[in-house]
Amino acid sequence: MSALKKIQIISLALLVLVSGMGMSSPAALFDTCDQYYTLGKSDSLEKVAARYNLSLADLMDLNMMPVPWFIFPGQQVCVSKHVNSRGPDIRIDATVRDQSVRMTVRTGVKNARVDILMGPAGSKGIRGVNVGAANTGKTGGFQTTVNIPASLKGANHLDVRVQLKSSKDPIPFRGISTGFYNMTSGPKGYSDVPSIVITRVVRNTRVDVTIHNLPPNKNFNVLMGAYLGNRHYPSFKVGSLSSSVGGTVTASFNIPSGLYRAKEIVLALQNISGGCSVYKKFLNQNQSSN
Repeated sequence: MSALKKIQIISLALLVLVSGMGMSSPAALFDTCDQYYTLGKSDSLEKVAARYNLSLADLMDLNMMPVPWFIFPGQQVCVSKHVNSRGPDIRIDATVRDQSVRMTVRTGVKNARVDILMGPAGSKGIRGVNVGAANTGKTGGFQTTVNIPASLKGANHLDVRVQLKSSKDPIPFRGISTGFYNMTSGPKGYSDVPSIVITRVVRNTRVDVTIHNLPPNKNFNVLMGAYLGNRHYPSFKVGSLSSSVGGTVTASFNIPSGLYRAKEIVLALQNISGGCSVYKKFLNQNQSSN
């Protein structure tokens, strides 16, 4: 029996098994997914990924697919992740360099057990060091402080990930991650490490953001650059920001023409007077929280 024939038989067996468990195409996979594509007989994940300007790995991760051939005609796949402030999100509240990170997490999944992982910049915390665990409770979120592991001390940029361990939801979220600068926060009540939430992206035009935890009376340069795994260079200055009394502000920044071909872009705030800065990456495709 050929290898292709074996794969087809295994695929059919898995499909029958999944159907028998009452699972269907992921219409409720993400409350943050705003566009689905229905697979036809001649479709492959490679074709769908190319059509929507995604990598195959990103499309598989978006739909929690362990292998690219486990698909069938009529299946719906998520092709656009809706950025929604009410959906999964990690907000960095404070940091102590090489010691700890305090964060607020919203998953949208109630009473789920999650692991908290940490890794180098660009890793999204995948297969990172386990630094804690939590339960999302009735609200679907939690606040916690985790320690920075010895193996990551000294790094300027780190990624933290909240990853599902168990849940009663049949199709729960897989994991969410964010990056932060490994530097010490400012005075009590404020953080020199603002938290950026992307609220809207207009491809090759602009990005709208809400920035939380701005310290008072600080000035920031706003930079953008192409995201290239663990190598990202925010070399385009796209604006400046004054925090005034601090707290939360909304802003909009134009995407420079030099980044029009970039699939993922990093937005960075740099504290002009020194101290902490923060970055957030986003897909250069149309998406909105509205």
